[in-house]
Amino acid sequence: MYQNEVSVVIPSYNPDEKLESVVSGLSDAGFDDIIVIDDGSRQDCKKYFDALKAYPACTLLTHEVNRGKGAALKTAFAFFAKEREGRVGAVTADGDAQHAAEDICAVARALCETPDTFIIGARDFSLPQVPGRSRFGNNLTSFIFRTGVGMKISDTQSGLRGIPATAMEVMSGLKGDRYEYETNALLALKKNRIPYREIPISTVYIDENATSHFRVIRDSVRIYANILKYAASSVVSFLIDYAVFNLLLLMIGESGDFAVAIRYIIARAVSSVFNYFINMKIVFKGANNRRTRIKYFSLVIVQGALGAGLTNLLAVTLGANAPVIQSLLKLAVDTTLFFGSYYIQKNWVFAEKDK
Repeated sequence: MYQNEVSVVIPSYNPDEKLESVVSGLSDAGFDDIIVIDDGSRQDCKKYFDALKAYPACTLLTHEVNRGKGAALKTAFAFFAKEREGRVGAVTADGDAQHAAEDICAVARALCETPDTFIIGARDFSLPQVPGRSRFGNNLTSFIFRTGVGMKISDTQSGLRGIPATAMEVMSGLKGDRYEYETNALLALKKNRIPYREIPISTVYIDENATSHFRVIRDSVRIYANILKYAASSVVSFLIDYAVFNLLLLMIGESGDFAVAIRYIIARAVSSVFNYFINMKIVFKGANNRRTRIKYFSLVIVQGALGAGLTNLLAVTLGANAPVIQSLLKLAVDTTLFFGSYYIQKNWVFAEKDK
């Protein structure tokens, strides 16, 4: 049975009595290995961990200080890899009863059916009981994954996941100790070509997820750090690009049907040098070698030609001779090309294999 082939991992920080109810429900469901991590909880919460001693299936791992959910998961995965050889994998779940026992069973069953596939328990965010901040955060991240990474995931924030034993080494070595770890885990699927699929689960929010330790601003910055750095780099590069383009507009003025395209190419050439070094050093931390430079500036040439062609075509088609209109057309075209450029730079230009 799948309950004897899959371990359940529960990271916990400052829990209440719901933690024991979760472990009890999993034990009743037939799971014979439940790994709970006390992530440096307060002393007054230790009684809830002590109560787990009554369950033979439960193993308790302890962090002396709070290190974050990502660190707790990595501790459990390292323990699993060392002590649970022969098992299909592990299912991660929350200890606050947000995940129903039947849904944990469903993820475990799906993991056993496809033992090399990463399973994501996906909630329905269109339901009325979903808190506004959760709906907005998930929809934003799903959009970024779809447009910027090329991964179609409807529930990027789900903590209910099935981790194959074959992916445990990768998951144990990822960066990030807090909530950003779960986003990094999804990104690692694409980088390491680990297949994944979603299965529907119940959409449960107790007291609008009041027990969550998610810190909206700080943890959101952690989650979106790379994308934010890329956006900042792109904004500065765009300002340089835009300034040069408009300076040329003022200096040269109208000079034929291809004037817009020529100005576009000159501006892009100037800004691309700055953008290359910022993205290479800070955003993607790639290698500064001949191969990377060839790929980056090949992208610049293709993207520049596409952008110049589109901007020039729009200007000629619309009869836009006024500099301000041409400037706005360039802005619209560059914004459209932004997400495609991020995806190509991350997955091709500055790919991990080229470091």
